Amino acid sequence: KPRTILAAPSLVWTLIGSFIRTANRNVTRTRARDTLIMSEADTEPVPARIAIKRLLNDDPEARSVWALGKDAAGRRAVVQLSKPPFTPDEAASILQGEHLGPILHRNDRFSKHKLLVPPALNSVTAMLICPANDHDVTKYTGQTRHLVRETAALFEAVTRPFVEALPAQQLSWVWNILEKKKEAELILDEADGFTLVPDSKWDRADMVSLHYLAIAKDRSLHSLRELRGEHLPMLLELRERCRAAILRKYGLPASAVRAYVHYLPTFWQLHIHFQAITCPGALGGTCVGKAILFDDVLDNLARDGEYYARAALTYSVGEREPLYAALRAVLPESELPAPKPEAADEVAAVDEKRKRQKAAA
Repeated sequence: KPRTILAAPSLVWTLIGSFIRTANRNVTRTRARDTLIMSEADTEPVPARIAIKRLLNDDPEARSVWALGKDAAGRRAVVQLSKPPFTPDEAASILQGEHLGPILHRNDRFSKHKLLVPPALNSVTAMLICPANDHDVTKYTGQTRHLVRETAALFEAVTRPFVEALPAQQLSWVWNILEKKKEAELILDEADGFTLVPDSKWDRADMVSLHYLAIAKDRSLHSLRELRGEHLPMLLELRERCRAAILRKYGLPASAVRAYVHYLPTFWQLHIHFQAITCPGALGGTCVGKAILFDDVLDNLARDGEYYARAALTYSVGEREPLYAALRAVLPESELPAPKPEAADEVAAVDEKRKRQKAAA
């Protein structure tokens, strides 16, 4: 019996010890899991472990594809994959190596082959927007577009209220650049009126695709619609300094650099594009109904300081863009047709989300 009495406490302590060890292991696992989740959420987003939801658009000519997904921390992400141009060294290595794959076509003179090139010679560039908002998703989604002739009255009735109602956080990344919280090391030139930084789509290595943005610091300048004659001195200084900075660093003269403004802009803070005229895939960003040469903007303001307050401007707008619905509310069906059902559903969903956010605020 004494042995039984002693054995019972021993068994109890054994069970208690086992329970404590198990609990400690569970706590350790929980902490490890929580640490992993926190580390994923706190880490800068990267284009890895992206769960793809759907393809947004593809451009075979620009060798690019856009997709919507979520990163490892569950944040919504828009990803662009593109094939950068081959460098001379890469081309030489590919052609001098043994990378032959299947023959796709052959006749008496011409043949087409698939080459199985190693990753080191076949890199892909990924541009990541994370966390992505509704505007980002709409911007990179393929959609039917229509031309709109925006009079000064239409701008005041629809476009201006639309821009002023946009969530402030949409431009937080712009303010971070102007306040040097982000990309300070990339600033090529800066003055009281602007900051010159590389466009995020440029890899900063291929001079053929050189692309800079001069972002205005005045937060009241959403687009060229707010420009007046009083802004001309700042704009002239911007043009001359940006041209000089690009010439100084890259040796590109003004005659080799295209300067233009988008209307409608990609984001609603005035910015001027400075892009090498050799830039491939630039057609969509420099086409009629999108780009206006910066020199022409300056000439118009020199002749009439109120030009962009009075002018009618033509631009293209996509059916999936929220501005399209706002324009249709005042324009007749003959000028702006009803969007396709899937586009209308998506715009309605975005509008409903904005209403809920506004009500919650």
